[in-house]
Amino acid sequence: MDTLEERRRKNMRKIIEEKGIKPGDFGRLIDRNASYVSQLLSETRPCRFGEKIARHIEKCMKLRKGILDDSDQKLDLKTLHFVINKVESALNKRKLNLAPNDKTQLIGYLYELKTSNDAPSDYQIRKIIADYIT
Repeated sequence: MDTLEERRRKNMRKIIEEKGIKPGDFGRLIDRNASYVSQLLSETRPCRFGEKIARHIEKCMKLRKGILDDSDQKLDLKTLHFVINKVESALNKRKLNLAPNDKTQLIGYLYELKTSNDAPSDYQIRKIIADYIT
């Protein structure tokens, strides 16, 4: 499974290719120099591709927020169902409501964790939910 940074690189390459943009031109579009763009795209010696630059690129390119983080993998519905049930159960138990965006963000985050190579235990999932909603 790709790391988040690898996914961002892959999606950025795809967007650049689909739009037919040269790396130097892309750099100007996102207010960065061509060298930095080259480092972001590098497979051998990449620089860090963090949250801040990912959201900056999406904003400059007028892309949907989070699109660089999207995975092309199919959803594991069993895991997604598990995560949704855990979140709903924790919220109901505490008689809390989360804004839809917050709930979606929490579910997405937990799904990412649960489908990663070093997936947390059910206990750790419950602790993350409890920390998030308190």
